[in-house]
Amino acid sequence: MLFNTIEYVVFLPIVIILYYLIPNKYRWIFLLAASYYFYMSWKVEYLFLIIFSTLVDYIAGRKMGNLPDKKSRRP
Repeated sequence: MLFNTIEYVVFLPIVIILYYLIPNKYRWIFLLAASYYFYMSWKVEYLFLIIFSTLVDYIAGRKMGNLPDKKSRRP
């Protein structure tokens, strides 16, 4: 899906409307799923890349958050 296609023109308003209809607690899950769908609609192989990237970033963020002080969190 490219930004200048009809599919995107339909996709964006649907995502925006659903985003505001969903409770705040679950919005991040919806945006993550919409992002995965957006990348997957162009090339399915990119879905695996973005899932891998999400997992690496999440794990790194959790490990950095567990460090005791700010100074040790910097590389």
